[in-house]
Amino acid sequence: GFGALTLYACVRLLPETGRPRDPSITLGAQLRVLTREPDFLAYTLCGGFSSAGMFAYISGSAFVFIEVHHADPSLYGYIFGANAFGLIAASQLNRVLVGRFTATQVLGAATSLAALAALAVLAVAYTGAGGLWGIAGALFLFLSTLGILGPNSTALALERHGERAGLASAVLG
Repeated sequence: GFGALTLYACVRLLPETGRPRDPSITLGAQLRVLTREPDFLAYTLCGGFSSAGMFAYISGSAFVFIEVHHADPSLYGYIFGANAFGLIAASQLNRVLVGRFTATQVLGAATSLAALAALAVLAVAYTGAGGLWGIAGALFLFLSTLGILGPNSTALALERHGERAGLASAVLG
């Protein structure tokens, strides 16, 4: 009930502050503009696949470490925390890198590193090489790259879409 009352108040009582829009420009037309731009699609897919890797890790890592590798749950907590630290450290490194190189260059290097780290995860998982610490190290490398991939793919995807930034951001999400 409170939500409905709030919605009613917003629609009826708050004035529109945005610029008037051309009614001939439809949502579908705006979506076509976005989906026909190869750069936007490439950056969106890069960010999307990196997010998929993060969610796969979040949903499956406890099983892999605790059930498959018989890690103590408290050790798993430390590994999870170390991976979070790697992602945060890489995002801070990204700040320095984009000051020295273009975002496209940084994203290209991070994408290559992420692909190599993902191959390492696959190789370690398939062969069992290194056991618990082999998979932990490979995952650390992969997850750390996400601190660079996410911000740069998002910034580059939105770079040329200021007039439709909300829609572009929604598509990215």
